[in-house]
Amino acid sequence: MEPRGTLVRVRGARVLVLLAAVFVGCANRSPYNCSSSDQCVLGGEAGFCEPEGFCSFADTSCEGGRRFEPNAGDGLGGACLAPACGASGQVCCTGEPACGDGTFCHSGTCQQCVTDVAIGHRYVCQLKYDHTIWCSGTNGTGELGNGMAAMTPVATPVQVVENGMPMTDVTYLRGGYEFTCAVRSNGNVWCWGRGNQGQLGNGAAMPMDSITPVRVVKQNGEPLANIVQLDSGYSHTCGRDTNGDVWCWGRNSSGELGDGTILPNARNFASRVLETAGGIPFTGATELISGGDHNCVIKAGDQVWCWGSDNDGQFGDNQTMAHLVPFMAGRSTSIASGVNHVCMLDADSTVSCSGANYHGSIGNGLGGSFNGSPERVPVKVLTAIGGPPLTGVAKVVLGGPMSCALMQDKTVQCWGDSLNGQTGTGTGAAVPSQVLRKTDDGARKLEDVDRLIARFPRACAHTTAGTWLCWGRGRDGEFGDGQRQNRGIAAPLTGVTCP
Repeated sequence: MEPRGTLVRVRGARVLVLLAAVFVGCANRSPYNCSSSDQCVLGGEAGFCEPEGFCSFADTSCEGGRRFEPNAGDGLGGACLAPACGASGQVCCTGEPACGDGTFCHSGTCQQCVTDVAIGHRYVCQLKYDHTIWCSGTNGTGELGNGMAAMTPVATPVQVVENGMPMTDVTYLRGGYEFTCAVRSNGNVWCWGRGNQGQLGNGAAMPMDSITPVRVVKQNGEPLANIVQLDSGYSHTCGRDTNGDVWCWGRNSSGELGDGTILPNARNFASRVLETAGGIPFTGATELISGGDHNCVIKAGDQVWCWGSDNDGQFGDNQTMAHLVPFMAGRSTSIASGVNHVCMLDADSTVSCSGANYHGSIGNGLGGSFNGSPERVPVKVLTAIGGPPLTGVAKVVLGGPMSCALMQDKTVQCWGDSLNGQTGTGTGAAVPSQVLRKTDDGARKLEDVDRLIARFPRACAHTTAGTWLCWGRGRDGEFGDGQRQNRGIAAPLTGVTCP
């Protein structure tokens, strides 16, 4: 018999109907508790594992579009899920809280609080909805950009300021080892933190650290303009402009500035990446990715061009010589660079990686220590040692000696070093394992991820509900929640509040 009940809206990020449904002829069995959506299958139909730990399935007769399976526990059997509220872009829920973690109620709609995250070596910066920046963690070289430098880490976010006033027009944010760079609404770039090797690109004759943002300039002193994307490595940064040209500044010990030279000293201004030494500008880039001392771009849809350090074979060309200008390293629509390794998404949704294999970061089941042998030609990321390749990957991101894959089903798998919990699996492995998220009663699979960032010993995931969850090194207060401890599984970023 069709279950009937009363639809009741309650508070929460995912709002459910709480009713006493009446059934006739239903099977008499104990409720099935799920922990992930792939466990919910009924009559060949895939369902959803709801936060209450019971399965639901699509039902067009429900206003919310889904109904709990008939024998769900806690009185939810056969209950409709109410129309969604409380997540980013959805209406605010009745009662408190009106919106879920990471969102706030604005004009009747839940809006994201934090729109972007930049990960440094021992600090994290968050870009708020109002285009201000808040950072936490170490601040010995001015990484936090708040006008002060101190040896004591800061475990609650402080605001980045310029001339004593908050920056309020930032549109893009990326972190390097001990410095951060931001694109402002006019397309100019400003950086702060460590600057001893030209990382700040401000044209100063004597490169030095800065505890507040300084503007990146070209050699002639004009501001670097029209930048739409940034990425940073250990001690350099590159920016992609609206024409697809690439500009880089900072250290150039391995040709990471891409103009055909290796300089003994820092370059404290932005210069174009060139096609050949002394030649015309390299152009046509549509995506930019930087690693430790190297960079790659995508152009013409799937052409991967790279330059800089190749000492561990990270470009997969079976060489260890630096490339001083871009060369075509392969084909892919999505690539990622770690400190010493590179991974590319293949057309069949598998992943191929090359470079240093410290702590199993390549994902082929080998490389169990910092002495792991490099892979100088691409090898597939495997599901198990000697097993088949990992499939169903949508995007791959890399940190230090660790790697993560955003899967097509919006879950996350990571592999490699987990000394600081940065694989998010609770243990770590030389092959991919599911990332978990913290719950009130333990942990469950991290799901509903639509964006993934990894850098150094840390990763952060953005969910479709508008929440950022992070894991990895946190013992210097990097996550801004007042705590100084590592996270072995994903937990929400809570230090920045809105409005």
